[in-house]
Amino acid sequence: MKTKGSVFACKQFVVEQQHCAMKVNTDSMILGSWASPAPIAGPIVDIGTGSGILALMMAQKKQGEFVVAIEIDTLAARQAASNFAASPWAERLNVLRTDLTHFEPVQHYATIISNPPYFAGPATPTNAYKQQVRSRELARTACELSPAILFNWVSRHLKLSGYFYCLYPAAREEEILTLASAAKLSCEEILAITHSHKTTAHVLAFKFHQSEKSDNEYQLNRQSVVIRNKQGQYSNEFKALCREFYLHF
Repeated sequence: MKTKGSVFACKQFVVEQQHCAMKVNTDSMILGSWASPAPIAGPIVDIGTGSGILALMMAQKKQGEFVVAIEIDTLAARQAASNFAASPWAERLNVLRTDLTHFEPVQHYATIISNPPYFAGPATPTNAYKQQVRSRELARTACELSPAILFNWVSRHLKLSGYFYCLYPAAREEEILTLASAAKLSCEEILAITHSHKTTAHVLAFKFHQSEKSDNEYQLNRQSVVIRNKQGQYSNEFKALCREFYLHF
């Protein structure tokens, strides 16, 4: 990965993001690197694609499968479409500028991935929050796409034996697992993401599958990754996880 201004370069593709409210960040790179597309045949969908980074990562990982990217913001959707067209997998990538709550495809997806908006609002009122542009508000806050709405959509459109990946703050773990269970999604794995050995996990990456019951039937596998080591450099575990995409790993 290499960034220069509004350009974000990975080993096999480049992402332009000057028109996207939310830029590519380390957490989304970890989610895309950690997520393994389901081993069954079927299309992939990235919900809230932004610049298209997760859709591009899935296209690189799952050769031969079609990848659909959903984005509500017009400028971001156009940017994603441009990034897709410039990638090696242009014929397998498509972006739809739509609200997920209005999108009811007849097909089911083998893999669903999302780095959804998850801030309920500001911890304390600030002028910066009040002045936040609408596109950034949609990208950051869950006012338009709550976990319950997302999980219920996934439950209706995920193939049996398919995988669903998402990312939420560590403080919301109990809430996320409860809402997913209510939507008949069972959690298989959780990856705790930590900035350094001095801090606790700030976000969790989740892997779900369809469940016939409303409770978990499988042993929950917990993993963790620390981004920087004690010397402040990228850790070996972080490098190993993201090596497929970062230019210098």
